[in-house]
Amino acid sequence: MRKHRDVSAEGVAARLRKACQRAGHTSARNKSGVDVSAVAKAAGCSYEMARRYVDGLASPSPEVMRALANWLRIPLAWLAYGEGDGATASAVDSRMLQECLAAVQEAQEIAGVTLTPARVAALVSALYREAADGAPVAPRTIAASLRALS
Repeated sequence: MRKHRDVSAEGVAARLRKACQRAGHTSARNKSGVDVSAVAKAAGCSYEMARRYVDGLASPSPEVMRALANWLRIPLAWLAYGEGDGATASAVDSRMLQECLAAVQEAQEIAGVTLTPARVAALVSALYREAADGAPVAPRTIAASLRALS
């Protein structure tokens, strides 16, 4: 029995295999070289369905595609359509982002000032970039700066 292959499913499969291999989700037990069990877990589907995605026999739904892109930390547009270079998307460290937001909120209380939501967002964004580069997030230091600026 001949199996019909969808060209777009094959493209997604090739990019999925490449991303899995780059991320270390490999297996010598599979002809694709990909750990299909890990793909199934990330996609929230059966092993057989994940195998079909990896082999290009089926196209993942948009929701599954999004879950796989998030899991692999790659741009969704690259996985789905091959747009861009497929480089790892910069993932946001939610714990670090929460620390930055908490520090700004605490600094406002210490300094006795209230920033507009836009200013809070800008400050959190700047702190996040610095924290990602290894700088400490210190509410008292931020408060001192806020006092000096007000």
